[in-house]
Amino acid sequence: TAYEIRPRDWSSDVCSSDLLWFLRKTEVCWEFRDFRLKEYFCSIPAFLNSCAHLWLDFRIIFIKISISVNCWFCNWHFFTFGHEACRLSVSVISFQRFMELALYAPNLGYYERSPGNVGSRGDFYTSVSVGPLFGQLLASTIAPRFRRLLARGLHPSLVEAGAHGGFLAADILDHLDRHEPDIATKVVYTIVEPSPIRRQWQAATLARWNDRVRWADSVPPFDGVLLANELLDAFPIRRFGWNRGLNRWMEWGVGEGASGFEWRPIPDGQADPDGQPPMPPELLAVLPDGYIAETCTPAAQWWMNAAQALQHGCMITFDYG
Repeated sequence: TAYEIRPRDWSSDVCSSDLLWFLRKTEVCWEFRDFRLKEYFCSIPAFLNSCAHLWLDFRIIFIKISISVNCWFCNWHFFTFGHEACRLSVSVISFQRFMELALYAPNLGYYERSPGNVGSRGDFYTSVSVGPLFGQLLASTIAPRFRRLLARGLHPSLVEAGAHGGFLAADILDHLDRHEPDIATKVVYTIVEPSPIRRQWQAATLARWNDRVRWADSVPPFDGVLLANELLDAFPIRRFGWNRGLNRWMEWGVGEGASGFEWRPIPDGQADPDGQPPMPPELLAVLPDGYIAETCTPAAQWWMNAAQALQHGCMITFDYG
């Protein structure tokens, strides 16, 4: 996916320990036993770096370090994936932030850990996972559009966002090589991918076409076709509950309970009033108490930005409800 974790503003008083809290409370960090310390931390004080070559039980190290970590350590870029630890106690974080960390925290998030978690042997499979037919159909559909753009003297690009392991790109490029050779070498394949680890997966899959594949952090201005397969529904969402007694929305966050994660309301002073479900008063008047609604402003904004980058061509997205 093309979603990106960005560091918080460290000048803010609410610079929080969302990521550290998340790592301490999830089972993700327990999978990093015997993790080589110097591969995980960078720019840390010399007295820690001197012993970084040792193989250590990550669980013990994480607990010991987390007890003493403070804002001073943050100035050393304590975590390689960004300045995310500032305080150690937080009672609730937004579900949007929780989902963001769970999916995209560099090196730890679900979509960062292995290209094999999607597929017939993974946790779920998609149209790309079951075989090349999906990519072949897309290539056959896209080829006539490219011919029209080439006839107009334009240089078409095929832009894909959310490429994960690069398998859809491989299916499309392979089909163009075999069935559309007249345009195959004239089309640049651009993958929108902010994650360094996923770029490595994609580069390995697409090594055969390394002269035609490019990467970008965001959608560049282009002529051609943009593809997004199961991307928009992977953007982190906000979760709201309707309080009929108070006649207003309440935002749900995530906290730690005795038995693990649990839903908790975000206090009024911490909740962002923008981005609430856009429902007319007539509908709000009949909503039952506790009604749940979700919003995803980042997905809509991403789509608008991509549309503004499109100069000639079309955008195609696939999602499954």
